[in-house]
Amino acid sequence: MENNELNNVNSVAENLENSIEGKQATDEQVVEATPDVANEQPNGEQIVTPVNVAQKVGEQKYRIARSSLLIVVILSVVNLFSLIFSGSYFLFSSYITLIIGAVGAESYIADPSNTIFLVVIIVLGIISVLPYLVCWIFSKKKVGWLIGALVLFSFDTLLLLIDAISVMNLTFILDLVIHAYFIYEMVVAVKFGLKKKKEEQENQF
Repeated sequence: MENNELNNVNSVAENLENSIEGKQATDEQVVEATPDVANEQPNGEQIVTPVNVAQKVGEQKYRIARSSLLIVVILSVVNLFSLIFSGSYFLFSSYITLIIGAVGAESYIADPSNTIFLVVIIVLGIISVLPYLVCWIFSKKKVGWLIGALVLFSFDTLLLLIDAISVMNLTFILDLVIHAYFIYEMVVAVKFGLKKKKEEQENQF
């Protein structure tokens, strides 16, 4: 069931990013031909080589990681309001944002008329998500921003792990598994991004 949920999240993530950007992402990087491997035939058709396949797979995984990051941003904001006003939330979001939302939920239950404190909580919750949004925007061109998102989400997962150890229930465990899977996606994408950046720098000389 966990694998199905993760696959559904990835599928929704890819469709969502394609819709926001207005077009299907295309492969822009073309691997240069080497003396022993020709990537193009005389008629201009590209030959499929292991290098080409690895490049395309890497670019796809990078896009999936960015799409998942966007899903985290959107669901975190949705969960912030859902947790405050209904006491429930979906998985796959920033845990720090959920903590802020939990504080707001307790305040709302205790005193629904205390709108000022509630607004402050909502603003803080949205601010907690903004760094991920910035990383998503700029990581399309620079892998350093994806590294920043990885560091932030790793810290977020550490807080979740601490609570999961102290309170062993199914919700925490599922949330932790999804956090771990997203970190794996990010690590794979970062490794590809750094490799690609290194190759581009070497080709400049």
